[in-house]
Amino acid sequence: DNVASDLNNARVIASANPPAVDPASGHFVSQGSDPSGQTLLEQHQRMLNYVANYIQALQQASGQIQQVDDETQQSINKAGQGAM
Repeated sequence: DNVASDLNNARVIASANPPAVDPASGHFVSQGSDPSGQTLLEQHQRMLNYVANYIQALQQASGQIQQVDDETQQSINKAGQGAM
């Protein structure tokens, strides 16, 4: 949730407008805040993608571990049935 909130804040920063209609304000946005804001936005989007992929990989790994555990338990149960 925090990463998504940060991404929304980065969108606001990246879309900043000049505080006034004059050359200095325009230059500040075009040469300073806009490139920095776009970089901030890109980095936050990459972080959001990374987190989503990481969570997906953890869920897949968890499912595989659960499957192996289930198969192991079934093997143990079968082996135990033959002993009695």
